[in-house]
Amino acid sequence: MSSPKVFFDVYADSTSLGRVVFELFDNECPKTCENFRALCTMEKGYGYKASILHRVIRGYFCQGGDFTSYNGTGGKSIFGKKFEDENFNRKFIVPGLLAMANQGSNTNTSQFFITLIPCPWLNGKNVVFGQVVEGMDVIKQIETYGSETGIPTRRILIQECDCTDYYTCQLELYDRLLTKSRPSIRPIQNDLQKINVRLGFSLIRLVSVNEDDSLITIRAHINQVKTKKNN
Repeated sequence: MSSPKVFFDVYADSTSLGRVVFELFDNECPKTCENFRALCTMEKGYGYKASILHRVIRGYFCQGGDFTSYNGTGGKSIFGKKFEDENFNRKFIVPGLLAMANQGSNTNTSQFFITLIPCPWLNGKNVVFGQVVEGMDVIKQIETYGSETGIPTRRILIQECDCTDYYTCQLELYDRLLTKSRPSIRPIQNDLQKINVRLGFSLIRLVSVNEDDSLITIRAHINQVKTKKNN
């Protein structure tokens, strides 16, 4: 299964800079990625849409995700509290990495940053959970509005954000939930129902599947819908 991708449509004041697409390493950091993904889709009623990149340091990073205070002092996770550092497996060896900003160990909320250079001194301190796969030119343009203090010279706005393919994103979430719940779907009935509502149809009636039905059969339904979507 491919990794989920999400996007930001970025503006500098009222000028569109373009779209940045991130690939999320959900196999390595599932909790961190789910937090970021849900904040991109705004499915909790809050998230990154209309928030700003409040800190841009040339030759270092761009930082955002504070949609509560808009100045770097706030933030909110989908879990209702700060959450733990999942792991530090990925290293800061290239530009364009997506990582969690924090105030120390296990203090992640919603703030993130995108690296502009390799940053090995951050290894073991910040969780890398994704990377830029499209729009690095947009990130470089954002960098030009940075300063030594970190205060951007223009207002860098996330005008829109979501999954690159919302439909497929929800279907893949089904699949991840099913994998985690094996061998029974009973513990995730409510989660599956919420996804059905977000999809707006009941073609995949996972919530009504009998407990005896195999997860292989359920996953076959998912693949069938994906195939129809792509044709």
